[in-house]
Amino acid sequence: MHSTKLQRLSLILIVGLMLSSILACDFGGGAGAAKPLVTLESPLSGLELEVGQQVEIVCIAEDPQGIVSVELAVDGVIYATQESPNPEGQPQWKFVETWAAKADPGTHTLAITAYNVDEVASDPVTFTVTVVAGAAPEATGAVTLATGTPPPGTTGAAPSPGTTETASAPAPTPTTGAAVPTRTTAAAPPPTNTPVPPRPTNTPVPPRGPTNTAVPPPTSTPVPGLPDLVVYAIYLDRDTVPYDETVHATVVVVNQGNAPAAAFRVSWDFGSGSGGQNVPCCLGPNQSYSLEWDSLPLYASYNTWAMADESRVVQESNEGNNRLARWVNVPPAFPDLSWYWAGGISVHSGEQVLEQICVKNGGNAPAGPFVVWWKYGNEASQVCQWPVPGLGPNEETTLECTVTIYSAYHSQGYIDQANTVQESNEENNTFGFLIEIL
Repeated sequence: MHSTKLQRLSLILIVGLMLSSILACDFGGGAGAAKPLVTLESPLSGLELEVGQQVEIVCIAEDPQGIVSVELAVDGVIYATQESPNPEGQPQWKFVETWAAKADPGTHTLAITAYNVDEVASDPVTFTVTVVAGAAPEATGAVTLATGTPPPGTTGAAPSPGTTETASAPAPTPTTGAAVPTRTTAAAPPPTNTPVPPRPTNTPVPPRGPTNTAVPPPTSTPVPGLPDLVVYAIYLDRDTVPYDETVHATVVVVNQGNAPAAAFRVSWDFGSGSGGQNVPCCLGPNQSYSLEWDSLPLYASYNTWAMADESRVVQESNEGNNRLARWVNVPPAFPDLSWYWAGGISVHSGEQVLEQICVKNGGNAPAGPFVVWWKYGNEASQVCQWPVPGLGPNEETTLECTVTIYSAYHSQGYIDQANTVQESNEENNTFGFLIEIL
C-alpha cells in the first residue's frame, strides 16, 4: 500500500518537473529580453516636402545579439523591410531608404523598428513629415551644400571661392538699441557658405541631404531673437573605408534660428582621434558653414559624430539638437594565403630536380607562422614540408625542395592545413600540378 502511494507521488513530481521545464522553455526568454537600439540620423522631424518630392531616411540599428531586419512604416502601414543576408544578424546595421511624398497633403508619421536574432523588436523611432500641395513657403536665404554653381534659372555671378552664401540677405546693421554685430573691414571675416571644392574619388558618395535648396524648417518654433545651431550633415568621400586607411569628412553646420550666432567651435570624434574647428562670427539666420578634416587611419567600423558649440558659449533656442552621428564602415583585416606559382616538372625517371613553389599573402593583414607541404610521389614519405615564420600583406616567399622523380604523378600541396591562420578565404589553399616523365 505504502509502495503504491510512493509511486503515485513520484509520478506527480515527475509530471510537475516536466511542465515546469516546458513553461520555462516557452516563456522564460520573452520577459526582460534586451531590445535593439535605433538611432535616427536623418531627416529632421517636421521636414516639409511638396507632393512628389523624395526624402532619404538614414538610421543606425544596434544590438549585440545581431540585427536581422529593419522595417519602415508610414502611418502604421509597412512601407519597406530590409533583411540581413546573415541568419545570425549583425551587431550594427545602417538602414538607408528613400520615401517619396506621394501621399495626400498633410502630416504623416514614419516609424522605424529593428528586430534582433531573437525576434525582439526595438522601440519604434518615429518622426513626422509634412506634405504640401504646390510650392513650399519660400525661406529667407538659401544654402548650397554640394556645389558652388548657381541653381538653374539663377542670374548673376557665381559666388567667389570660399563662400557658400547664395542669398542676398541684408547684413545686420547697428541700431539705437542693443548693439548688433556688423560686417566691417575691422571685424572678423564673416562665415562663408560655399562648400569645399569636390575631391576626386573613385566612387563619389551622393549627398544624403537636399542640395541647392533652402534649409528645412526648424523642428520647433524658434524663440524670438535667438540662434539655433544644428549639424545639418556629415559628408564622407566614401562610405566604406579600407582597413588602415583614412577618410575625408565635410561637416555642414546650419543656424536655423532667427538671430545671428556669435563665434563657436565644432567638435568631432572619429574613434582614432578627435578635434575641432572654429566658426567665426557671425553665422546669420538660415546660413550654413562647412568644415573639413581627415581622420587618422581607421581599424574598425565606427559611429563618428560632430557637435556644434559643445561648450555652449552661444545661447540658443534649442540646446538639444547640436549633435549628429554617421556610421563609417571599415571591413576587418585578414590575411589570405595562396600559392602564387609553381614550376611544372618534366624529367627522366630517377632524375633529381630542384622544385620551387611560391606562396603569397594576398590579404590586408599579416599572417602568423604556418606550414606548407607538397606531396610529389605515390609514397607516403615523398613529401616536402616548409615552416614559414609569417608573411605580411602582399608579401610572398619562394620555397625550394630537391626531389627524385620515378614516375608520372599529379602532385598536390596544401598551405596551412592545420588552419593556424584565420584567413578571409580558406578555399584557395590547395595547389597541384602534373609531373611528367620524358
